[in-house]
Formats: sequence, structure tokens, C-alpha cells
Amino acid sequence: MKLKTKKRVDKYFGTLTLFVVSQIFRIGYLVFSRERTQPEFKDGDPILIMKFQGLGSLVLAKPGIHVLKNRYPHSKIYLWGTPATTGLAKLFPEFSGLIELDDRSFFRSIFSLLENLRKIYSIQPKCVFDLEVYSRLSSVLISITFAPYRIGFAIDIVGNRKYTNTHLLLFNRYQWIGTAYIRLLTILSANELKYSLDDFGQWNIHHQIPAVAKDKHYAVINMHSGDLSHERKWSSDSFKDLVNEILNWKKDLTIFLIGKGPDEVEISNDFAKQFSARVISVAGQLSLAETMNLLKFSEFVVSSDSGPMHLSIAMGTPTVCLFGPTRPTSYIVASKATQFVYKALYCSPCVHHWEIPPCNGNNQCMKTISALEVFEKIQLLQKNSVSNNAIIQPIKDITFNEGVVHKT
Repeated sequence: MKLKTKKRVDKYFGTLTLFVVSQIFRIGYLVFSRERTQPEFKDGDPILIMKFQGLGSLVLAKPGIHVLKNRYPHSKIYLWGTPATTGLAKLFPEFSGLIELDDRSFFRSIFSLLENLRKIYSIQPKCVFDLEVYSRLSSVLISITFAPYRIGFAIDIVGNRKYTNTHLLLFNRYQWIGTAYIRLLTILSANELKYSLDDFGQWNIHHQIPAVAKDKHYAVINMHSGDLSHERKWSSDSFKDLVNEILNWKKDLTIFLIGKGPDEVEISNDFAKQFSARVISVAGQLSLAETMNLLKFSEFVVSSDSGPMHLSIAMGTPTVCLFGPTRPTSYIVASKATQFVYKALYCSPCVHHWEIPPCNGNNQCMKTISALEVFEKIQLLQKNSVSNNAIIQPIKDITFNEGVVHKT
């Protein structure tokens, strides 16, 4: 299914299904509340994490997953996802196994769900974490795992979760989302935990420069914004102006263009044809691991708000991030290696509050970003200095029960 179709299914079918399921659970709690006991979660109990959409979100969740694995080293952690997330999840050493929901069509999803549930019931997870924030159907799916601990986010857009989940954590749109994931994934811990916002742990990757970039002094540009919100995309003309600035600035630099999927490959290939051999499109040619290595060894990366942007930051590469309909402080931690450009127009950040942005694609928040502004950020990275007003201060510990809005 296309993402728009998935959103419609979740909005209409998911809302109805969640209401029905939540009322069944509500009645069950009223009838059996006196007899129901909750076993203590302990190290060694199986854990299931649900993440069906958003490669970048899964990257942001990795520090929390890393903390979770360190907290329960003997527990096997499984990811329940779709092809949109399982490809990256294979590179997480924290996961003992993957369960993939085939969401290519509605009917495929139904049959795949039955097989998924068979696997889940055989694993018997003691705890299930739902990392989806806005999905109604994920709340339905977490309920039918029947795990003793079912943990997710509380948000006003999605009601009725208090009956399908045993624990809910307030989702704060104004905090860095990585903090939300860490707090959610450690909600059962009884003791204070120390953590670092930039500790992504290890990856199942052998780090080496991809063959296409051997012996090259290079930078990487990601022109694409993924499927979640096309309003995040900067125009091709703006990228063209930026590339000209970079090529004139560094005469020995090669620029690689990345992307995936037929549309992104076509756009990247056509864009590269406008320049000399110093601009090379490798869109659609690299595996995910190779793309991460390309990002890791790049002199710098320029990217729209998307999965590759988060991967670049996770690789520790100097990165310039382009933001418009989303708030940068919700998705990145500013540092000496991370710069962002954000206009903060009156209607921004619309994506945090609207399922369909009110501009209908006329994204002035991105159109008002000039190539010169982005180029100046690149130069600041080269000088290893940051001068942003909006810098997230690292959190060093977790105070438990902050933001816990419901326990059943």
C-alpha cells in the first residue's frame, strides 16, 4: 500500500477498530479487575518492540533500545515492523529477531498479520513497546499481543489507548523525540539510569568506504524527504545553486547524490546530468549498510529532514539539516557536528499538529531557505563551530514516572 492509503486505513478503519477493541478491554477490566494480577518484569523475559513506519524514527529510537538492552542483557528483544523498518533493524545488534508485516496491500496485511501473531504468541513477550505515536492500528495490534505489559504514548490525537495499553507515557511534541523513546523504553526500570543522547551503540556493519567513493574527497547530498511529508522537500533549483557554491569553493571535492525508490533515482540521476563528473548519483545503487558507510566517511552531509539525515548524525558525520514543516529541536540534538536551517514561519511546525499540512504542498517554510544560508552553515561546520540559538541540552539521567499518565 502507498503511504497515503495506509494513512486513510489507519484514520478510518483504525479509529473504528480501536474504539471497538478498547471498549472490549474496558469491559474486561471492569469484570476481572479484582482478579487480575501483573507479574513482575525481570531480566530474561522476552521483549517486543513495534515500529511500522519511519526509518528516521527508528534511528532516533536506537539510543533508547541500546539502554534497554543494557538494562536487560539476558532478555531477547524482537522488532515487529514492516519492510519500511526491518531493513534497518537488521543492522541493530540489540535485536534477537525480526517479525515482518507484509503491508503491500490490505489483504496481504491481514494474512501476514495472522502469521505474525502466531510467531508472537510462540515468543510470549512479557513486555511490548509501541513506538508509533499517531497510529490507531498499532494500538489495536498491541492489545491483541495480550502481553502483561503493553506500553505506548499518550497523545490527544489518538484516544482510547488507556484501555489497550497497561502503561502510557505523555508524548511531548516540544521535546527531542529521542528523549521520549528513552523514557518509554525504560518505563519499567525501578532505578535511575544514566544515558547519553548520542550513544547509538554498535551496528551490524563493517565500516569501510564504499567502492564508488574509494580514493575520493567527497561530500553527500540527500535531496529527498521520504514519503511521510513531501512538504519537507527543498527545491531542485535551490540544491543546484548550493552545489554550484560548493564546487566553486572546493575544487577537488566530489558530490554524491543518494536516494532510493524509482522516483528518487530518476530525480537524482537527472540532477547529476546538469553538472560535471564531480557530481555523481549513486541513488538506488547502494545497500543500506553501504549508504551508511558513504555517510560515515563523508566530509559533510546536506539533507532534508528524513531518514538519511538521522543516519548521518548517527554516524557522527558533520551534517547540515534542512527544516521547514517540522521543528528541528524535536528531531535533532544540535552539536558542533550538526547545523540546521529553520525559518520558523507562522504556520510551522504544521506536521506536529496536522495530519495534512494546511499549505497543501506550497511549503514556504522550505522555499524561503536560500542556498547561501545553507552554504554558510557548511562553512561553519568546517570551522568546527556552532552558533544556534536552539540547542538541546543533553540529559544525563532519567527521573522515573515523569510523564506517566496511566497505569492499569
